[in-house]
Amino acid sequence: MINRILQLKSWQISMPFLFFFIIVLSIDSQWIMIYTRYYFLASFLLIFLLFLWYYALGIGFINNVQKLVRLNINTFKVWFLICCSSLIIIVILLIGSASTDQFVQIIILCVQTLCLVYLVSYIYLIWIIARAISIWEMNGDGEFTYYIGKFFLLWVFPLGLWAIQSKANKMINGEIGPFQIQDISKATSDKSEYYCSACGADVVQGQKKCNNCGEIFE
Repeated sequence: MINRILQLKSWQISMPFLFFFIIVLSIDSQWIMIYTRYYFLASFLLIFLLFLWYYALGIGFINNVQKLVRLNINTFKVWFLICCSSLIIIVILLIGSASTDQFVQIIILCVQTLCLVYLVSYIYLIWIIARAISIWEMNGDGEFTYYIGKFFLLWVFPLGLWAIQSKANKMINGEIGPFQIQDISKATSDKSEYYCSACGADVVQGQKKCNNCGEIFE
């Protein structure tokens, strides 16, 4: 299932969200008040699709880069579960508080605490996904500036969906990252120049360590 999600085109994933936004913007607000239950059901289904996409991205890219950088996939799964669970509990508490006047202050306190838990776990999820994508692109781990752009692309969903899903398509099809550079160990004998696989700096044949980034050649 994960591979099938990553093989989808950007427009295929964005269609349900665009359709929902168009419907909501084109109808009268009174209609939403009358059919509130259907509105919340549609919203819940879209949130489910969003987190299913996040999960597929995380599992797919983390598994792909395990040989380059060791990322704990179980930690990702735990935080994903915390994020989804906290969101579901928040919704349940809000619905419950609307139908009763008892324990309102306790419910508000619980909701505020869970909102903080949800925010922290959500930031971690898209952060580790952004890092895994950058590792795949660079063929190795990089600095903060290498994956901050992917983080904001994931944050501003659905605007960043097109760029992120295109990278997932390339990864699942076996293509290498666009910034991967020829490794010194894979240089052909007819070339006189060798390059560091981490930063691309020129190195001399037989050199044990990159003078630019400190990468050690085996």
